[in-house]
Amino acid sequence: MEKYRYSDEELKLLENSPIPFAIYQSVDKRVVTIVLSEGFFELSGYKGMDKNEIYAIFGNDDNKCAGLRRFCSDSCTGGILCRNKTIWISKNEYPASLVKSKFLKLNNMHVEYVMDCMKENTTKVRNIKNYLLSALFNAPTTMGSYYQSEVNCDFAYRNC
Repeated sequence: MEKYRYSDEELKLLENSPIPFAIYQSVDKRVVTIVLSEGFFELSGYKGMDKNEIYAIFGNDDNKCAGLRRFCSDSCTGGILCRNKTIWISKNEYPASLVKSKFLKLNNMHVEYVMDCMKENTTKVRNIKNYLLSALFNAPTTMGSYYQSEVNCDFAYRNC
C-alpha cells in the first residue's frame, strides 16, 4: 500500500483546521503521518515553528520510531500544557517551565537515542510511560555523553 495523498485544496483545509488532530496511515508495517492540523501545532506548543521540521519529527516516511513519536506527541503535550507550577518526572519535582522547555527542544535525534537505549535495556520496566517520559526529559542532557562513550569504547577496541 502506498501513502495516501490529499489534493492540495484538501490538505490546506485539513492543515488549517483549528481542531487539534493528526491523521496517520499504516504503510508497509510502518505508521506514516499524513496530516497535522493547526490546532495540533497550537495544542502541542509547536505553533510558529517550521511545519516541515515538525512533520519530520512526527512522521518521516523512513521513521522506525513512529509509536514513540506518537507517545511524545500525546504524553509530552501533557507536560507542555500542564497548568501546575511543578511536574513530577522520575520521582523528582521540576518547574513546569523547565519541563516544557526540554520537551519542546526534543528532535529526531533525541527520540532515536531513547529508542537505542530502550533496545539495550534488559531489565523489566514496570511503568513504561514514566520510564519513557524520564528518558525523553533527560535525553538532551545525556545523549552527547552516551555517544561519546560509545565512540571511545569503539576506538579503544580498534587500537588493541
